[in-house]
Amino acid sequence: VKYADTLLEDIKRRDFTINTLAYNEAEGLLDLVGGRNDLNQRIIRCVGNPEERFEEDALRMLRALRFTMSLHFTIEPHTWTALQSQAHLLTYISAERIRDEWNRMLMSEYETILDLLYDSKVMPIVFPELAKLHHQKQYSLWHPYDMLQHTQIALQHTQGYSLAEKLAVVFHDIGKPDTMYLDEHHHGHFPHHAKVSVELTLRIMKRLKYDHATIQTVSKLIACHDYYLQPNKRFMRRFLGKLGGDYALCRSVMKVQLADDYAKDEERANEKIDILTRCQAIADELEQQNPAF
Repeated sequence: VKYADTLLEDIKRRDFTINTLAYNEAEGLLDLVGGRNDLNQRIIRCVGNPEERFEEDALRMLRALRFTMSLHFTIEPHTWTALQSQAHLLTYISAERIRDEWNRMLMSEYETILDLLYDSKVMPIVFPELAKLHHQKQYSLWHPYDMLQHTQIALQHTQGYSLAEKLAVVFHDIGKPDTMYLDEHHHGHFPHHAKVSVELTLRIMKRLKYDHATIQTVSKLIACHDYYLQPNKRFMRRFLGKLGGDYALCRSVMKVQLADDYAKDEERANEKIDILTRCQAIADELEQQNPAF
């Protein structure tokens, strides 16, 4: 780090114009590169040459996307073009820094997180396993959307979910491209895709240095995401027993399944959604009764 002699020199090394506003008591607010206007216009713009800013620190590309999601700003065209062309530089960024930005994106509740990640060309670099879902048709009466669209819509139904629940929804179907086959009627089937999705998710989360507890929770949620629940006490007692009597985990499983079902054919999924709603009520009742498992 070389300390700058003037405020302008310092500001020219910063990432985005909206982060360059300065203040002192003598002169008040100092806006040397148009940050105030971009703030008012809700624009993400690199200071100076965006290629140079991203070469200085490639994580700025993820920050630009995260600000877009959390603040609902728009990335200006030159910055956007530079981001797309230099997304490959993210391979030089530490896994922990990428993970932290990704977590913030997920918790932003932005509606089209996956679309923005793919269009920016960041997804194939950071999540190549997820990028394989793009334009991958499912050939299923249950699934009118391609695999990435299905995941995007499911993620839109996770408002208020925990980070682990959102991660499970994002990765729940990444095993489908590797398990898909078409029957004689040209219908798609995905045998054991939950197991393969768990294996791929473990690889991703270990690569991004997630903690062991989060990895285990997400893995369990994905493993159970296509487990067909039955709305009766006997079945739910057995299911809770398999989960070690963990009611919180049981509720998370049902939340992940609900998000998944909301992204399927509405007419076919309505029955499953009703079943899950009844299962949630039974789980609440069992928790009050506190039976032994």
